[in-house]
Formats: sequence, structure tokens, C-alpha cells
Amino acid sequence: MPSSTASYRARATQLDKDRGLALVLNSEEAEAVDALHECCCCFTESTFEEFTQCNADGHMICFRCVQLSLTEAVFGQGWHSSIDTHAGTLRCLAVDGAGCGGQIPAHHLHRAMLEEKKGAEILHKLDQRLADHSLLASGLPLIRCPFCDYAEVDDIYLPQHEDSLRPKADGVLSAIFLLLCVGSIPFLMPLVLLSSLLCLAMTTSRASLATHWSRALHRRRRRRRGPKFTCRAPRCGRTSCLACAKPWADVHVCNESSLVALRTQVEQAMSLAIKRVCPRCATSFVKNSGCNKLTCPCGYKMCYVCRKDIGGPDGAGEGYRHFCDHFRPDGDPRPCDECDRCNLWESEDTDEVLRRARDEAERRWKETEARDLSGAERVFLDTGFAPAAPARDDLSVEHVLRAGRLPSVAQICDLVVENLFV
Repeated sequence: MPSSTASYRARATQLDKDRGLALVLNSEEAEAVDALHECCCCFTESTFEEFTQCNADGHMICFRCVQLSLTEAVFGQGWHSSIDTHAGTLRCLAVDGAGCGGQIPAHHLHRAMLEEKKGAEILHKLDQRLADHSLLASGLPLIRCPFCDYAEVDDIYLPQHEDSLRPKADGVLSAIFLLLCVGSIPFLMPLVLLSSLLCLAMTTSRASLATHWSRALHRRRRRRRGPKFTCRAPRCGRTSCLACAKPWADVHVCNESSLVALRTQVEQAMSLAIKRVCPRCATSFVKNSGCNKLTCPCGYKMCYVCRKDIGGPDGAGEGYRHFCDHFRPDGDPRPCDECDRCNLWESEDTDEVLRRARDEAERRWKETEARDLSGAERVFLDTGFAPAAPARDDLSVEHVLRAGRLPSVAQICDLVVENLFV
């Protein structure tokens, strides 16, 4: 096996050398007979075999321009301007005239990219981004693998999973028995029913009730389907949890305790505080250097300071006019004394932003739990060592009654769906 691998590598190296020599000889012969062609993008001359041609006006574009443009479109910020998502290929790169509306044919694009060492990988990434663009444009609810780019339609929203509710025999009998037991208290039963209906009518509108009911049905389908998700990408194939996006284990527990949930909330809040999310394609990014006018790979332009859309045609189309234009040294991050517009070079205090995000996440957790952090819990939050996890919550009436507080509308809907219907 090692000898065959070595011979294969030697043969591949020899083929590369032979091909390079053939290209040089072909170029010299074409130059000698004045048979070189000019690229309509970079205006350099090459042999006919190193060109592609657009499908509109027949512009000749060299392989190098195609390779550089596609690489920038896939990995940089040229996607919106260089890729025709409807045709799934590169737009014409000719710079003469008012701009060509044609495209580089797909087979020409493949031929040009396969001349590059990593061209096949770039083409694969192009296919992934085109598929992702089509999925986003469809507006369908998606499930994504947290370890790769794989995505599929969430099957609980498909028609075959929207089965009708059928009453559960033991659940109905239990409900009747409960009503009979409560009905034995003639004075309290009407009062409880009237007060419950009055509170429900005052706090929840009909549209809100319909929304809570629909969400309860979706949660029921999710529980029936289970949280286990297996990626179908051949290069991945990993199994994860839909609830926490962590690798799946045979005994899997999401957020073992409220302290683990608190730590997760703090980490997410600190992450969201410093990163920006494109509202068009949901791409997350953080600026390491440069100015505050950012362009997402999907073409969305935003201000890094105030997150405003400064592009067109959907945005205000301000561009650099969104920022302060008063004289200042290049890279000066200080606020302007003459206007309140965003500074093109302003940089935020990351430590202060993270501290505020952490404090706000802790405050919300304290309000939800109605208690403060103890010393041991504070140590856990700083170190990550959690105490023993309590048992997972269930959807039983006993569990809701033991909680010590009135159930929410969502909990009531979950109880009805889970205990009275199959």
C-alpha cells in the first residue's frame, strides 16, 4: 500500500509538471503567431484555451479572473454582486460598456475552477451556498446541523404530521372523575370556575389563546418526534440534540439545572452583546479591525455601531453618508463634538459591554427564579462546576400543582393536549 501511494503521488507530480510545460509551450507558440486573446476584465492576453465566454455578448474572460472572482464571492463579500443565484453561476465580469447582463456558463465555470489546485472545494462550497440561499428564500422552517452546513425542512410542520387530535380514554375518565370530585364542593366549584374564566378572559385574548394552542400542538409533535437529530451529510453524519444543539448521548439531559441554564443565558447574552447578526441571512460576525461600514456576504450593508441598514434599495441608501463627516484624524474613535452621527472608526469597550450583558442576564434569571444567587451558585457560575441535577420536569397535573404557583396559559394548553388527547 505505501509503495502504491508513493507511485501515485509521483505520477500526479509528473503530470502537473508536464501540464505546466505544455501550457508554457502553447503560450509561446500562440504569441509567435499573434494568436493571443485579451480578457475583457483584466485586459491581459492569454491563449484561447485559458478563456471562458459569457452567454450574452460573448465577452472573453480569462480563467484567472473567474477563479479570483468566484473565490471572493464564496469566501468574501462579493456574493451579492458576482453570483446570479437564479442561474447558479458567475455573472459576466466584463468591464466595458454599461455592464453585461450575461453569465459564465456552468460548464465553463467548472472547467476554469478545476484548473486551480483547490477548485473542486470552492465549487462544492458554491453549491452549498446556493442551496442555503434557496432554503432561506423558501421561507420554510428548517433544522440545521450544529456541526456543518447541512439543513433540512422541520418535518413536524409537514402535512403528514399534522394529525387530528383524538380523545384519550383514560385521560377523559380521569378528567370526569376530577370534575365529579371537585363538584362535590358546591360552594367552591362555581367560585373557582368563574374566577378562572374571568382571569383567563381578562389576561388572554382569543387570538392569543389560538396562538398558545397552536404552539402547544407543535410542542406535542416535537415531543412525539423526539429531540434526537441525525445529520445526513456524508461528511458529517453526527447526532445532536434539537433542544440544546449539543452532541447526542444515550442518556442525554439538556440544561441539567437552573444554574446550567443561567450559565448558558449569561454566555449567550455576552455573545449576542459583541456580535452582529445580519437580519437578511442571519449570519453572525464580529469586527476585528477596519471601519464601521460592513457588508454581509449576502449584500446587506449595515452600521456596526447602531446596526442600522445603510444600503439600498431596502435601506436608506446612505452608505458612508450615515457617518460623521467632520474633519478628524484617520482612525480617531472619539465622539464628534459637532454632531451625533455614528463615528466611522468608533470601537466599543468590549469588557464593559460584556459586563453589562452578564449583569442583565443575571438580573433576568433572579426575577424568574424569585431568589438571589448563593455563594456556591456564584462559584459555579464562575467555574462551571455544577451541583447534582434535579429530575426533569414533566407534564403531569401533580407536577404543576407542586410548583407552588398558578400555571401559565402555555402550561394549561400543554396539560390539556398531553393528558386528554392521543
